[in-house]
Amino acid sequence: MTPVLCGGLCLGAALLVLGAAPPPAPPSQQARLVWRVPAKNEQFVGTSSVQHNITFEMSAVFKKMAGHRADPIYVVEDRTRVYTTPHGDETVYVNDAFARHHGGPNNTDPTVKKRDRKQIVPFDANGRIGYEPYLCKDEPPLDDSNTNPTTYKACVSPEQASDRTYEDPGDAVLSELPANPLDIGQSWTFSRPVVVGREEGYGTLDYVLTLQRVDERGKQRIAVFDVSATGRINPSKDLQDRGFHTATMTFSGTAEFDLGQGTPGAQHYTGHVDFHASIMGANIGYAFDEVYDGAPWTVAPATS
Repeated sequence: MTPVLCGGLCLGAALLVLGAAPPPAPPSQQARLVWRVPAKNEQFVGTSSVQHNITFEMSAVFKKMAGHRADPIYVVEDRTRVYTTPHGDETVYVNDAFARHHGGPNNTDPTVKKRDRKQIVPFDANGRIGYEPYLCKDEPPLDDSNTNPTTYKACVSPEQASDRTYEDPGDAVLSELPANPLDIGQSWTFSRPVVVGREEGYGTLDYVLTLQRVDERGKQRIAVFDVSATGRINPSKDLQDRGFHTATMTFSGTAEFDLGQGTPGAQHYTGHVDFHASIMGANIGYAFDEVYDGAPWTVAPATS
């Protein structure tokens, strides 16, 4: 019998028959995610904008009784965070400056509240744990006692990374990276405590990140992920006192990570939680929606 020359086709079929594992993805389709810190003479700069929208779900009768207190509320927070390592790689100094103001249609309030927060965050030598700022134990999400600090402070007792409470669900998305390189379609999961709307609620979200692709953008390799998270959120004490109950929050969007620079790229997320209460026998809803947009981090010379 004349042998059939079918090359790789027959080899592939034979491997399938024998149950052999498929070959690993080529390096261009893999992502090794590692956080890096700026050099001593550099700084990383991250900017983001978060819009918090609150709407009340109630009957026309209740809305009339509440008057303008039932109008939708729109709050926009613009943030600039500067990351430096003035004393080496063991700690990262974060200057977190943010400004909050009202937005939405027909806004007549021009007030802008500015705050600054200076924090020292430990750096994970393995590069798996991010150094986005988080709240220290018993620290309020909005602290007006010192809106313009001059010194950097570390938490008195640094928590395990899994115990860190983040000021926004979007800040926690890239807080934990996988230990091994990822192939396209692979996911990893982790949980983080978060504050919602700075003061509207708090709870723990379970995050799932899935690698969708690796883009080649000039000399940069950018990993792109699908992001989803869910968790039970407790309303603020003020809302609890008015009868509102714990509810489920959903959070989703896309995230990017610069594999060479070792820092976040563009981020876009939306979140929603709907708290409910029964007041005078009527169901009242307190819906919270968030839109989070982050720009890719940039590198600049360190400033004094």
